[in-house]
Amino acid sequence: MNIALVGATGFIGSKILAEAANRGHHVIAICQHPDNALKHANVQPVFADVMNTAALQLLFAGQDAVIHSYAPPYDLKLRAEANQYVARFTAAGRSPMEAFASFRPTDPAAHHADVQARIDAQTKATQSIIRAAQAARVKRILAVGGAGTLLIDGVRSMDRPEFPVAFEGGAKSTAVVKELLRENPDLDWTVLCPSLMIVPGERTGKFRLGHDDLLTAADGSSRISVEDFAVAFVDELETPTHTRQRFTVGY
Repeated sequence: MNIALVGATGFIGSKILAEAANRGHHVIAICQHPDNALKHANVQPVFADVMNTAALQLLFAGQDAVIHSYAPPYDLKLRAEANQYVARFTAAGRSPMEAFASFRPTDPAAHHADVQARIDAQTKATQSIIRAAQAARVKRILAVGGAGTLLIDGVRSMDRPEFPVAFEGGAKSTAVVKELLRENPDLDWTVLCPSLMIVPGERTGKFRLGHDDLLTAADGSSRISVEDFAVAFVDELETPTHTRQRFTVGY
């Protein structure tokens, strides 16, 4: 297949790029820093601003599908504060999720501003990607979703009191992707949401798929490696089974 991937050097996008290229797909890797993209015979790294709809349209033309893995930038100071807090608590024997759940930013105003900025950026970027795909006559868009909209006992995980504040910006900004896609009946879209924790790990090819509910393991954890997320993502690319749906993957 011929694919245009937006966000090709990101945490998740880079793994999707590698998985797709290694399976023989030809990928236009759209990113801010093409020199950082995977070096592979099936990869064509290209610079483009996601907000430049006309530039995206030219790159999308002739592709079989568009992959939306764009993630808006975050406040580096706030991210560092959260990571340092979690590092201290995990060193004391607590799990990363326990540490994240108890974290509170020292500057709430800056945190809320960062959340809103990320929502605004994701909204504009997703609208640009949709318009470019429509203009290029590409019907299939596969997007990276977030665990925040998945349900726990009928309630979105990001609306529950135990949801980590540090995850709020990513959860709320990613939530707009599916809502914007579903407004366009001419698109064959799919959104794949990870488990609550998506971390570097192994490519096992062994995982479970779900629909609207957050997947949890027997020990209560909700996790997936970014490598296995990419496997599930490219599986859907190759064999569509969740068209105009959101689904999820976890152990």
